[in-house]
Amino acid sequence: MTHRDLCVEVGRWFISQPWCQLTGWEISYNYGYADVVGITLRDKDPHKRIAVAEVKRTRADLLQDLNKGKLLKYEKGTSHCYLAATPEALRLDKVTEAACLEELTKLGLPKSWGVLVIDQEVRSIRSARQINKVNLLRTRALTKRLARSHMYRMLNGNSTGGSVPDPEEEC
Repeated sequence: MTHRDLCVEVGRWFISQPWCQLTGWEISYNYGYADVVGITLRDKDPHKRIAVAEVKRTRADLLQDLNKGKLLKYEKGTSHCYLAATPEALRLDKVTEAACLEELTKLGLPKSWGVLVIDQEVRSIRSARQINKVNLLRTRALTKRLARSHMYRMLNGNSTGGSVPDPEEEC
């Protein structure tokens, strides 16, 4: 699977969660690009979130980002953060899930970050904990950014990228 394929799978996982009504991938975010973003659109939802997932396909890429502290930039303005990676990147073919999580913590991944494994399907091996409160203005701005990204990709013939609408909501 390509990196983009992995991002799409994580986007599908986000949209399957009860808190997520809109998701997109490869979105400009916090002076960089977030691999996957998922947001709650309902203002009164008690589980309101702005979630970001950083997707890693290879072990080398994962280690490089952890060593540079690159992942921490996503925490600003985000309520929940996730590391989503292949079993190979997490070395789950060689260590247990508990050992993997312990190693990630030693390498600098905050314990508040959720960890998703992208295999035949996406599964969580650690839930994300709230880092920041959700800011309504940031949610609205991010919703507009996701909509623009989706429309740009549709108009340019790339219908596989961008936002995934909630299949249970009517347009």
